[in-house]
Amino acid sequence: MKDDDLIGRFIPPHARGGAQPPASGVENESVPRASSACLRTAAAAPMVTFVQLRSQGGDCIALSYAYLSAVTFDRSGKLLVEFVGHTVSITGVRLAPVFEALRTQTAETILEISSEFGAQDGEPIIEIITVVGTER
Repeated sequence: MKDDDLIGRFIPPHARGGAQPPASGVENESVPRASSACLRTAAAAPMVTFVQLRSQGGDCIALSYAYLSAVTFDRSGKLLVEFVGHTVSITGVRLAPVFEALRTQTAETILEISSEFGAQDGEPIIEIITVVGTER
């Protein structure tokens, strides 16, 4: 296979030189997104490399999907998400869409939300996100 073939297959046109990168926001217009009060996802898994977790108090952490090792869904209202170096516990109701978004690595942002302000009917409500560092 010639070098030109490899460049054409793996390097986007704007990165080859000569062409300009897409304008801000343009590259994401073709990626369908879904969102609710506490979960934002992208339809294309390769586009998402980190999941951002935000508490109501403003604390935030972004963890790389490259270090995701397990996602466990407990129908009682708890998700356990294991990354190398961190364990994340997510408590709430109707968490099946959150589990699927983590399993398919399409979750971009997961937010705690007060159940009194709640989400739309049928949407997940994330009441508590706990992140604990683990020993390496």
